Amino acid sequence: MDDTRHYYKFSHIQTILNQLYEGRTVIQKTDLGAGSQINKNEEVSIGQIARTSASSSQKGKMLFRIAHWFKPKEILELGTNLGISAAYLAAANSKTSVVTIEGDPQIATYARRNFNQLKLNNIKLIEGSFDSYLEEVLNNNSFQLFFIDGNHTYEATIKYVNLITSYVSGDFLIIVDDIYWSAGMKMAWMELQTDPAYNLIIDLFSVGILGHMSELRERVNKTLIKSRYKILKLGLFR
Repeated sequence: MDDTRHYYKFSHIQTILNQLYEGRTVIQKTDLGAGSQINKNEEVSIGQIARTSASSSQKGKMLFRIAHWFKPKEILELGTNLGISAAYLAAANSKTSVVTIEGDPQIATYARRNFNQLKLNNIKLIEGSFDSYLEEVLNNNSFQLFFIDGNHTYEATIKYVNLITSYVSGDFLIIVDDIYWSAGMKMAWMELQTDPAYNLIIDLFSVGILGHMSELRERVNKTLIKSRYKILKLGLFR
């Protein structure tokens, strides 16, 4: 059965997202990886960024429910953007520590404002490139849940997922966004599924999930196309 419960934080985050959609402040983008509809160094409004790059409420609720079920002590996100996805992840459990990395300092400023407004004190935002900080944070933390939502290229996706996998131990989940955004992302997704490190593979079309769950006696590989993220019907994320 799908989890259709409405958590009070959903309304708070949706209010922030609605405000962002209407944002007219113009900034100059300085660091956007592949996967955005906005060019680097282009002047753009906050509203346009929210409409084209921020996680939707539907995707955010899915992230919330996965984090709520999995109860990781630490979560790592690559690609903060305006902070919507990190907010959903952090809202799932106030005792969970969320580290999120964002390369654009102006965007990071807006994300911090949103975290403060939502009173989410369990988020640490790092400004800088993934290449500069990923290994450092992996060395200094023990993440169990990951959300990769930045630099949507074949090379970067393979690099970051493989690096993350080399550091994890025990049960973990890696959520990769926009797995069919381009031919390169699709190729990366297909290739990653062949890694024996994962005994749980779920294709939701908009995102892909790779993980290892000790409770699984055999490998699970499911494709669930659209239909409101039917991942919950697996019985894993209730």
